Amino acid sequence: MGRKANNNKTTNLTTFSENVLSDLCCEIYQGQYILVLGDDVVLKPEYCGGSSKEYIMKEFKLENDENILTLPDVKGSLDTFLSENWEYNVEKEVSPELISLLSTKCFKVVLTTTFDQYIETVMRKIWGDELRIMNIYGESNLNIFSSTSEFNRIPPTLVYVFGKAGTKTDFVLTENDAIKVIHRWLSLKYDDPLYSLINYIQDKKQRRKVLAIGCRFEDWYFRFFWYSIHQNINDLDGDVAISLNTDNSESDKNLAKYFKSIRVENQGNSRQFLSELNRLLNDPDRNVYRKYLPLLKTGGIFISYASEDFPIVCQIYTALANAGFSVWFDNKDLSAGSTYDTRIATAISECRIFMPILSRQTKTDIGNSISRYYKDVEWEAVKDNKDCEIIPVTLFGFNINSDREILPEIFKSRTVFSWTENKADEICETLKKLMDKA
Repeated sequence: MGRKANNNKTTNLTTFSENVLSDLCCEIYQGQYILVLGDDVVLKPEYCGGSSKEYIMKEFKLENDENILTLPDVKGSLDTFLSENWEYNVEKEVSPELISLLSTKCFKVVLTTTFDQYIETVMRKIWGDELRIMNIYGESNLNIFSSTSEFNRIPPTLVYVFGKAGTKTDFVLTENDAIKVIHRWLSLKYDDPLYSLINYIQDKKQRRKVLAIGCRFEDWYFRFFWYSIHQNINDLDGDVAISLNTDNSESDKNLAKYFKSIRVENQGNSRQFLSELNRLLNDPDRNVYRKYLPLLKTGGIFISYASEDFPIVCQIYTALANAGFSVWFDNKDLSAGSTYDTRIATAISECRIFMPILSRQTKTDIGNSISRYYKDVEWEAVKDNKDCEIIPVTLFGFNINSDREILPEIFKSRTVFSWTENKADEICETLKKLMDKA
């Protein structure tokens, strides 16, 4: 699938067909995409057109009407303003489409070109204490990218690629700031913590791609920024969505020509693209699961999971299927009925390995005695399959050492794997031995 970029000149997505978007959704669910977010799609349109930077600067100038003469004074005052006076009101100000997009949990690694903390505030509400914050300035927990390049082992992470205001460090405000920080990205040495992030993005084995939405930069700025995170502009392999105004901006016209030269199409506009993509990602039954269904096979591994964990289950399925296993999983958003129940019952009775996915959602459901299909029906049904092995797999948010006691007895004594600590090939090797033994 070719790379896609948004262009405000186009007022509809007729050339960006639903089939193309559906394919993109499948790749997103498989964990192939890193999301890059710019400031101009963060807020609702009534707040300075949706630009968090413009909105913050407008309010900052209203409060600081005294004559601030030097750039250091401006940045220092703005930093204090954001750390002491600014409330990040997600419900009132942030774009609901952006909140919904991030709430799918399809993007575990998000890069932001903003200096404000709106996106961080949204992601903290979604991921809680699991979220890692990385800042190009100051101390950053960048070592998480150095131990492995497997997507599933990376905790939910937000990267401030141009620095974060309100932290008493530094951040990009002017073009001179941009030049300085891009020079650092382009001059990375192998022992620089940021180098491991670049390697993570570049890893072709994982087919990792970058999807950028709402990054409205000057022509030169964007070219250097894009090269800095790819480090190889001649080997692009991903989709890009940006804001271009080719009607009114000569700079955007030149940038559009540049994209065309590297086979990047310009179509749609960032907010319309975000709305369409968000609509499809939140309807996985229609555009993602239907593509998996013809490929699913009974008689091997049955994955039982909460619907909230659907994105990571797609990644688990992909890893297991690529290793040669027959795998079945159902989409819990489907309407339960006699056909659905029969299909589930048949798949569980025929499986040789039953794999319950244990997550933060699982812990919440059990702890609050919430009725859920996966645990009330599937976990009960597997008790009748005396020939299958039960291999629980944990995700971030479920600690088997402290949470084992809340599990049903049929799971407590089992060997448990961690999808965030054990490598996929290690899990696959164990599963293969169990299959061979059976």
